Amino acid sequence: MKLLKTLKKKWSQKTSSPLPEENGVTYLHHKPSRGNIGDLLCSPRHYFLFQRPIKGLHIVGGGVFVGLAVEKLKRNKIPGDRAVLWGAGQSLVDPEHTSATVTELPYLDWGIRDKASVQDEHHFVPCCSCLHGMLDQPAQSQQTLLFLNADPKITAASSLETCRELAEKNGWVLLFNNCSEVAFEKALHASEHIITNSYHGSYWGLLAGRKVTMLGYSSKFIHLLTNVGLPTDHMVRIPRGDGPSLLQQLATIDQAPVLLLTQAKNILNQFRERNLSFANRLTDQGIVAGYTLKARVTEQFSDWRYPTDQGRMEA
Repeated sequence: MKLLKTLKKKWSQKTSSPLPEENGVTYLHHKPSRGNIGDLLCSPRHYFLFQRPIKGLHIVGGGVFVGLAVEKLKRNKIPGDRAVLWGAGQSLVDPEHTSATVTELPYLDWGIRDKASVQDEHHFVPCCSCLHGMLDQPAQSQQTLLFLNADPKITAASSLETCRELAEKNGWVLLFNNCSEVAFEKALHASEHIITNSYHGSYWGLLAGRKVTMLGYSSKFIHLLTNVGLPTDHMVRIPRGDGPSLLQQLATIDQAPVLLLTQAKNILNQFRERNLSFANRLTDQGIVAGYTLKARVTEQFSDWRYPTDQGRMEA
């Protein structure tokens, strides 16, 4: 048994892809083999080009991390004084079970996306994918998008054929979250209503000012509603991976609550500013010497540059 565990560990080490690294910063975020557009776009590496970081700097996040990745750091032998947590969150099976309040974490600096979990809002940093320019575009039609999680643990494989039939019957566009970035952008721009069991589908839809019917299965959806000031009882609750429950809700979707942020642009800008402020904090502390923003970032900040002549932490 011990030999089998050792072989599995060695095989995992050989087959796992190296962590992405750019300009001396290593990024740690989820990269499921089936693909997940939310896990891809929630990393700060898509929005910031950091300059002259401290030696060995790792940026963890966004996405869901058990225990906010503290044990993951240990397993990967990453010292906390060389790591930053950015926009990560937790996902507890019971939607009513909110995470304990976090007051301290072993990182150089940290920000988590669950506002209700922090005592000091200084540490509330929403998912940095809010910086993506696609969220500035208004809906181009009255299309409805059915955006489903491709993970069979979330959307049961046994329900897929009926989901397709319901989409065709109702004239919905069906898309899964293992789609490409271009495919999601196109679908978002064409849709005024999004029906989804995806966290990022809900997040992007709400911030872009779309109507959203949220089919939630864990505490992360409750946290999202709290973050944007919407009633938590407006989430349609579906047990994780329960195909029949999903199909039943889709069949009667007209009776489900529809979420809409009347001040979506204001909240979007607040979330963007929190991410920029967090990047500024890293610079002020000398964790990085400065940064520029990448092409994905909304044109609203196209000329934004942070001074690069700040102090730098000793390596």
